[in-house]
Amino acid sequence: MRLAPHRLPPLLTLMLLMVLMVLMVLTACARADSPKPAADIDKPARRDAELIAASKNPATVKAGKATYTALCLACHGAETAKGDSPSNLFDPKWYHGGRPSEIERTVLVGFLEKNMPPWGEVPPPENPPALVAFILSQQK
Repeated sequence: MRLAPHRLPPLLTLMLLMVLMVLMVLTACARADSPKPAADIDKPARRDAELIAASKNPATVKAGKATYTALCLACHGAETAKGDSPSNLFDPKWYHGGRPSEIERTVLVGFLEKNMPPWGEVPPPENPPALVAFILSQQK
């Protein structure tokens, strides 16, 4: 039996589909493991100044509070929470760097060993800076 010239044998078609599926899974895994950092995250002094300025903008702080309430409140508690622990984001003590750019990096890449997930692209790109602005605005 001879196949039409434009058709692939069924076994070859199946193998090509399997290879394509494996490549798609590997691509998805690679994206999940490498969150996209903010544009200036590797320029800390400049980024710190931008985030501090954002913490003085009421609209940005309000957007950051909404993100905090949706994604962070369950683990980190309300901004009025007291206590000296890594989960308290509103005291002046920071365990993984307290500069604004370091806080932003923590939001983006997380600390899995401390059960802090990397948010990467989970919040929209404008939300991590707004979230950091909210945290900075609440620190005493």
